[in-house]
Amino acid sequence: MPKLKTHKGASKRFKKTGTGKVVRNRAFGRHILTSKPHKRKKKLHKGVVADAADQPVLKRMLPYQGSDLCGRCAWHVPDPPQKENETCPELNVVPIAGPLEKRH
Repeated sequence: MPKLKTHKGASKRFKKTGTGKVVRNRAFGRHILTSKPHKRKKKLHKGVVADAADQPVLKRMLPYQGSDLCGRCAWHVPDPPQKENETCPELNVVPIAGPLEKRH
């Protein structure tokens, strides 16, 4: 199966959460802010989950973001492998050193 291409416009506007939902930014928060209350401006700068009807299309546009990774191997999880030369059975690669290990 060929690699899927990420839609570059969508990757700049959306991101996936840890559970795989797509989050978007709110509109009307960039300029003409003097006439808007502080409470409204704070809400405009927070992300919001995209509409449920748009989720399937957006997930196809962002194939390699979020929780769609392997998840069964030490390559994608923060814990380092228990054995020294343990490999991922799915990808057949040796994982990189974890964040707490020293790299030589």
